[in-house]
Amino acid sequence: MAEVVGWDDKQQLNQAKRHQLNRIIYLLQPTEGGVYMTSDRGQVCKNLLFVRRMKKLAKPFSVALLTKLSDGQPVSPKRETAGGWAYVRDPGEEWLRTYL
Repeated sequence: MAEVVGWDDKQQLNQAKRHQLNRIIYLLQPTEGGVYMTSDRGQVCKNLLFVRRMKKLAKPFSVALLTKLSDGQPVSPKRETAGGWAYVRDPGEEWLRTYL
């Protein structure tokens, strides 16, 4: 679980920002390999999320338990690739305590 605090399009990063991000990644997550631009299947990567306050969940849950604000429907668990996103209803502290 984490708080998303920013987003960048990887394909639009200038050289200076990419270099700065790589330095931070190599310092904090040396096995990550920096900002990757393509997937292991050769697909172009776009989304670079900035997160903070990460917490490991005690047990995983399906995204289908989350409800989209746009139409009140559950989030589909069938997604395999990045792209597209949806705001979800805050499940509340009591619900989150079940997974923390």
